Amino acid sequence: MDNLTKTTGSLNDVTINEYDTNKNLTKTILPRGNAISWTYDGVNRVKSIFYNNEEYFNFKYDLNGNEESVMYVKEARQKSRAFDSSNRVKDLKDREGHQQWNYLAKTDKLDSFIFSHGAFTQTNKYEYNQLDQNTLVTTGDGTYHFGYNEKGNVQTFTSANGAGSTFNFDDRGLVSNLTIGTADGKKILMEDYSYDSNGNRTKIDYLDDSFISYDYDDQEQLIKESLRNGQVNEYAYDGFGNRKKITITNNGQTTNKIAIYNIANQLTQFDDETITYDTNGNRVIDGQYIYEWNNADELISVTNIGESTPFVTYQYDESGRRIQKNANEVVTNYHYNGDSINVLYETDEKNNVIRSYTYSENGQLLSMKKGVQTFFYHYNAHGDVIALTNRNSEIVATYKYDAWGNVLEFDETDQVKDNPYRYAGYLYDKETGLYYLIARYYQPESGVFLSQDPDPGDSDDILTQNGYTYVSNNPIKYTDPDGMKQLHQGGVGGGGGIPWSISKKYIGPVKVN
Repeated sequence: MDNLTKTTGSLNDVTINEYDTNKNLTKTILPRGNAISWTYDGVNRVKSIFYNNEEYFNFKYDLNGNEESVMYVKEARQKSRAFDSSNRVKDLKDREGHQQWNYLAKTDKLDSFIFSHGAFTQTNKYEYNQLDQNTLVTTGDGTYHFGYNEKGNVQTFTSANGAGSTFNFDDRGLVSNLTIGTADGKKILMEDYSYDSNGNRTKIDYLDDSFISYDYDDQEQLIKESLRNGQVNEYAYDGFGNRKKITITNNGQTTNKIAIYNIANQLTQFDDETITYDTNGNRVIDGQYIYEWNNADELISVTNIGESTPFVTYQYDESGRRIQKNANEVVTNYHYNGDSINVLYETDEKNNVIRSYTYSENGQLLSMKKGVQTFFYHYNAHGDVIALTNRNSEIVATYKYDAWGNVLEFDETDQVKDNPYRYAGYLYDKETGLYYLIARYYQPESGVFLSQDPDPGDSDDILTQNGYTYVSNNPIKYTDPDGMKQLHQGGVGGGGGIPWSISKKYIGPVKVN
């Protein structure tokens, strides 16, 4: 099959691709003129990445083809890895951090994971049942317990502070009810769930007889959301999946928000905001902010309208993961678990560890550690963080969201005001009101991404071909952890799962739009 050498978008934006004799992609020239180039070694592995002919990353491999080092050319620093005889990563060193993986014999299952940075160190120990299901995670803060039903779904979970969750499932494997409580028996959440024949959640019932209900159209797009407080949100779409109207009814008053799109499915008007894009399809101006993008189409700064100095800047690694945020002169450096999208710990501008995180074996976030304090995450069946508790199992934060991730209510003690994880377990940037989904940033108010999807979508599904919509307009059934592909939120048939039914995702060494 011939390689694709040229594409022309609906706005006559042209992307040009060049290849070597082995059909490796060697250069992409994007519509606004920025170029990404790759060189390869003798066995077609990426050797270097260039942006506008400047080398940024250089890769080296061991004799088995494992990527053993990445040189950050501009920063003159190196990330190194070592592998065992089964080609499993066993050691990683980067930015003064050190990660070590130890595996059980004759299996790829983790026995223990150790990470350190300066004087900080943490060890996680994993145990499994006879079906290789992760049943225990033990850290210095205690032990997390997982119990499974006969279909392999997590049915019970007990955090290291004694707070626990119980899930029940219907015949399709969809969560039928959920109870979360503290160690002393105080209820954090009790919800009963109903579904339609397609596995779409249609209703959530509560003990006080209040409820949330959802209605869908024939394409399974969310068209109506009735909230517990009596507010009703109705959504209308065009034939390409663009959400063109929101009708909000509350206390007898009705308001409308109108959205207008161009032929490239870019949101150009939202309520009274005018929105513009560069030729690569990245948002550059809206009613609040000016956005700046680098040559890899990664967002690098946000500036208030009318000002010249950004209030937040970002930096990224070779895989496109954000590794630094500087918000109003407060620096946060992100350190990831291996090649995953899970933030393992964060450091400040002085290289001190300020927060660290514990995950289950399959990548579910369990707790956040700050100094000597540890806080534990609790989720609803959609995977939203709905509460945090402390070591004494006391509730220190609660959150409520609408279907799209807008925060309706929250209550946080000072101890956890810097908790970054919210709706669907996504990292939330308070400074901008955006969710960071690795490849892209998502704006819940308008229900769209700021930049175009690197994944072109499915050829037989027009909703997935829209480069800006969020999860095909079904935010109850799907999530998008990496900003590149929507996932069923667990459960047989999707839509009724629990957060730890989704395995952690990994990303490769090259990110190309």
